[in-house]
Formats: sequence, structure tokens, C-alpha cells
Amino acid sequence: MNFPGHALPPSIKNKNADGLRGIACLAVALHHFIGAFLPTLLHNNYPTSFPEAAHPSLFVSIFSSPVMTLFYNGNFPVMIFFVLSGYVLAAPYYHPNNDTTRLHRRLSGRYLRLNIPIAASVLISFLVYQCHGYFNIPAATVSGSNLWLNNFFQSGLSYVTALRDMAWASLILGEGVFNPVYWSLKAEFIGSICLLLFYIIKPKGYRALFLLLAFILIYALDKQTLLFLCAILLGSLLNVISIPKKLYLPLFIIGLFFGAFQDGNPFYNTFPHLLRWHRQSFYSSIGALLITAPIVHGFGIKFFQSRPLQFLGTISFPLYLLHFIVLCSFSCWLYLVLPQHPLTLCLNLALYLLIAIGLSVVFEKYIDQPAIRLSHWVSSVFF
Repeated sequence: MNFPGHALPPSIKNKNADGLRGIACLAVALHHFIGAFLPTLLHNNYPTSFPEAAHPSLFVSIFSSPVMTLFYNGNFPVMIFFVLSGYVLAAPYYHPNNDTTRLHRRLSGRYLRLNIPIAASVLISFLVYQCHGYFNIPAATVSGSNLWLNNFFQSGLSYVTALRDMAWASLILGEGVFNPVYWSLKAEFIGSICLLLFYIIKPKGYRALFLLLAFILIYALDKQTLLFLCAILLGSLLNVISIPKKLYLPLFIIGLFFGAFQDGNPFYNTFPHLLRWHRQSFYSSIGALLITAPIVHGFGIKFFQSRPLQFLGTISFPLYLLHFIVLCSFSCWLYLVLPQHPLTLCLNLALYLLIAIGLSVVFEKYIDQPAIRLSHWVSSVFF
């Protein structure tokens, strides 16, 4: 995800990218809330994870359509994260000064920049678990999200598992025992390391062959990770690709079309399978690339650089790490306590976002920013 380990100088920093990142993170938070309490709305997107409506209604038909699920389809914003990550991480290489030292620093500080906040979120999640603060399993029984929400925070988790996840398992293996979002951070970490190495060695000749062999090895071990890696690499090329302004809106609309892909939709089912990749992820990555391209080149400046979106962009990493903890603890508890009614669910959503954003502000100040400063210091020792 576009959570860079080192601040960009004003001449490189792209505020449109920050605003897009803020929207994408909010969409992920909404996706998990819908998946927890209105799971049938996501059946068309993920038929194996969310149940089909037992009694179809106009509400379900409208809000499970591609146009509506575009706002809370979790796969699409995650692919946007990967594209943005490649764009931001490679920006110094394409800058007129071509400061490769910055690339070396990012590479050496990448683990600390990502894993310190991850370790802190694992600790928070473990403490909530030890205090019996997770209510997602009984909430899943009521909401009908047994195929998804019921899978998290099962009994038997120990402090040994927590320490292991804090040290390396969450970031390097993507194990989401204490937070399922870590799978994407594994892909982000591997992808960012490959990307930075790619630009540092300036591949040509035998180096390009070495890189190709590395990609083949990654594909053999984890086909899905290679797709995310491709999204990151293609995102980096947005630094050098020139797009005429007249193509901004068409690319954006086509990107939304692919981003709205649904595995269970009859129209989208005509789309072919490619390389055995998960179709939702594959077509979402195309959509993410197409909408990110015009945005980072200046499309919708007033909207993406508005204060609310810039604020969300600033706290996006903490919000990404903390929202699921809030969902499975406070929101699931409140869901069980309040009567099952649309108004109470709206109240729950408002409080869920308010608490998650409030905690993210504190986390960003006391955990995320110190992690960035520490990664700066460590990388400056080497470079």
C-alpha cells in the first residue's frame, strides 16, 4: 500500500495520490463493515465468502449491484494501494535529480517503517483478545456472516503467537491471526523490496535475466503475490507515462468499470480467466491502474486535494491497521446489544468510523510517525 517509508520532498510529493489513498482506505473499512453485518450485499463479489440472500429484495438487488459495491468492494481499493505504492516508491528514480540514495534508504528502512506499526497493532489486538473483547463470532451468528466473520479470533491464541506475529510472521508471511489485513502487507513488503531492487540495479543484460528468474520463482511459490507485484511495478511506470488531459475522464470511467468487477455477475462472468489468477484481483488491478493514472497526473485536483481526503490520506496506514480491531470488538458488541434495525446499524457505522478514525489519529502521532523517524535514522546510518 502507498505507505511510504520516507517523506517525499515537495517537488515529488503528489497530494492527489494522498487523497486517493484516503478514499481507498475508507472503502476497505466500509467493505469489512458490510461483510460483517450485511454479508449478502457482497455475495456477487465473493460468492464463496458471503451468503446469497434467502429472501431477495429491491434493497439487496440495488446495493449488491456493481455500481453500488464499487464503493465497498475491498479488493479494488487494495489494488489501488499497490499501484500507488509503486508510483510513490519509484518517484525519486524518475525525478530530474535521480537520487538513487533515497531508494537505498527506503530499501534499508522498509522493514522498520512497516513492521513497527504492525507490531503495535498486533499488541493492541492481542490485549483485546486477552480481555475477551472480541464479539465477532456471536455477531456472525446473528448477521449470517458465518462464512467470513466467524473465522477470526478463535480460541487458543497465545502470547507466543502474538510475539511471532509482531516480530516477522505478519509482515513477511502475511499471517492474519490477529488482523486479517496483514495478507496485503506481506504483498506490499515483498513487492516494495523487489521494486526498489529493480530500480537500484538499473536492470539490463544479465541483471534483467536475474530479475526475470526472480519473478518466475515468486510465481512458482505464490501466483497471487506476483499479480500484486506486477501492480506495484506498473504503478511505478506512471511516473514516466504521459497522459493527454482529454483522456483523463475516459480512463477514469473505464477504470471504474473494471473496478466494479463481480465474480457472480452474469455480465462479468463472460470475462476470461488469465494465468489462473483470481479474476476479481486481476480485473480490479486493471481498474486500479486505469483510475490511478489520470489522478496522479492531476485529474480531480479540487476533490482529491480537499482537506477531508488529505486528512484521511495522512491517517490511512493507522486506519488500515486498526479498523478491523474496532469492528470485531466494539462494533460487534454494539450490534449484539442494539435492536436489529436499519437506524441502529447506521448509528453503529457512524460510531465505528468515528472511533477507528480517532484511534488512528493517536496511532499516527505516537506510533506511525516515530516509526518513520526511526527508519530514517537507521537508513541514514547505512546511506
